[in-house]
Amino acid sequence: MMTSARGGSRQRRLSDIPAFPSCLREWAVEGAANAFVIVDLNAPDQPVVDVNAAFERVTGYSKDEVLQRNCRFLQGPGTDPAAVAQMREAIAARAETTVVLRNYRKDGSPFWNELYLSPIAAANGVVTHYVGVQTDVSARVRATELEVALAAEKQSSRLKDVFLATVSHELRTPLTAIAGYAELLGLGQLPPEQADDVAHLRRSAAHLLGLIDDVLLLTSLAAGREVLSQRPVAVRELVTSVIAAEGSAAEAKGLSLEATVPATLTAWSDTAVLRRVLRILIGNAVKFTNAGWVRTTARETAAGVEVVVEDSGPGIAPERLSQLFTSFQHREDGLARKHGGAGLGLAIARQLLDLHGGLLQVESRVGHGSRVTILLPGVPATRHQITGRDEPALREKAGAISRQQRQPRDVSAECRIKGMPTTNP
Repeated sequence: MMTSARGGSRQRRLSDIPAFPSCLREWAVEGAANAFVIVDLNAPDQPVVDVNAAFERVTGYSKDEVLQRNCRFLQGPGTDPAAVAQMREAIAARAETTVVLRNYRKDGSPFWNELYLSPIAAANGVVTHYVGVQTDVSARVRATELEVALAAEKQSSRLKDVFLATVSHELRTPLTAIAGYAELLGLGQLPPEQADDVAHLRRSAAHLLGLIDDVLLLTSLAAGREVLSQRPVAVRELVTSVIAAEGSAAEAKGLSLEATVPATLTAWSDTAVLRRVLRILIGNAVKFTNAGWVRTTARETAAGVEVVVEDSGPGIAPERLSQLFTSFQHREDGLARKHGGAGLGLAIARQLLDLHGGLLQVESRVGHGSRVTILLPGVPATRHQITGRDEPALREKAGAISRQQRQPRDVSAECRIKGMPTTNP
């Protein structure tokens, strides 16, 4: 009697069921994707008595090479002794077990083997053989190891950020006090030598406070805590203020600071953040350029507002370009020792531009200076804040930034910095 899935019933004789060939099981095992191996428990050293074709493919051994040998030939220096002990205990208890262990192919290459062991009993119930079903799970183990490594890396990065933030906060309080006292000392009438010492103290305190601020900002960016307040920003006004701030450093080196920015150019940005980005880019250009010029230009494009900072400096080696946006990396080791800095500026600048939905690119050749291009969103018609990490118009234009032709200068709209030329050298 057989019952259908719909609740009905029908009669069927066993004699009506076609007889299967007696060798069907053998064909199934031989054609299986998993490797099968059978060992004889009653023979000395429990040798292999049969394997299928998949075993040969997985291990690289032929059947003739493994018959009458114990399976330990698959083990090697990376095989976990605990997994081997688990197999031996299961066989001694005539029980099933599954282990994952590192085995080795005939050519010596390792692979991860998920091995299922099952006892085979004779008609009298006595276990005489064991069958092992092997599956190469190397890809799965590698994926798991990678996942664990990535989780550990994230945890390590999080702990590093927490450590840096904590230490920075702890350092900032006493340094702020030191900077304040140095400021008070500078207000008094001091002999020239003491006045120089106090000025040096003030500069050092300001440098360290700036470094701490950079570390705190970087950890805040990594944690996703930074929030922009975007609004229409007059680009020319910001460029003017940054160039004025860098004027003394440029004048001390005899550099020409140039800027060409249309008076009406407006970007959709956070004012303080954009000022910081420009200070990083123009400041770096001044710092690493020993002679010649630093030039800032800006214009409106179909994708947004493009700002370019160029210099006549030494340029950057190709192998260093890919590392520029990594925290605590410098252009060159020698220049880092000469000019100082923690190597955080460009990492911060790029992450701040990412928050804008903007872009930052660097082009450079050794001996031919550098060109840094940033692309910012233009003012939207609705003036709603752009969240924009993947703003399509900006991304579409990313590869074309360096190929766009510069528009002719509008001399009447040039940003003129007092005492510094605004035309090409």
